[in-house]
Amino acid sequence: MAVDRCVCHDVTFEQLITLHRAEGLSLQQLADVTGCTTGCGTCRPYIEAALRTGVTDFPVLNERELAAHPARPRPEGTRPPPSF
Repeated sequence: MAVDRCVCHDVTFEQLITLHRAEGLSLQQLADVTGCTTGCGTCRPYIEAALRTGVTDFPVLNERELAAHPARPRPEGTRPPPSF
């Protein structure tokens, strides 16, 4: 199963990327217009990655996996968390 939308507001990442590119909207402005990230908030890291990369669907990731996902830059000088 892929994550491809804000479930609370049924807004796809593709729609958000289109708005972001066409209107130059920031994540906060996208949230104001669409409601995304304002429900449960689970979609926020996926949307951040989608806006950075243009990827519109992601595997379901836990918090550790999201932090290590290649689409999410890590602060300079840090390493990804170990995988056990």
